[in-house]
Amino acid sequence: MFISETTTTGAQMQVGDLVELSAYGNSLKHNEYVVGKLGLVRRVSRFSTVKVEWIGTGISVWRYDRRELKYAKNESR
Repeated sequence: MFISETTTTGAQMQVGDLVELSAYGNSLKHNEYVVGKLGLVRRVSRFSTVKVEWIGTGISVWRYDRRELKYAKNESR
């Protein structure tokens, strides 16, 4: 069962949120293909696992620990 849940960082991600890798996520070698990319949250589990579909990468859905992600910033300000 997949549900949104408040994590240890206090941020609650929901399906449809626009995300990018956090500083921690950028530091992990297995994430090198999506550094600097934007993704859409597809599922959030109660175990702080988030499934993300990366936009324009050809990479479908990957699983991430919540701390590997952050909300994308609005660059139009």
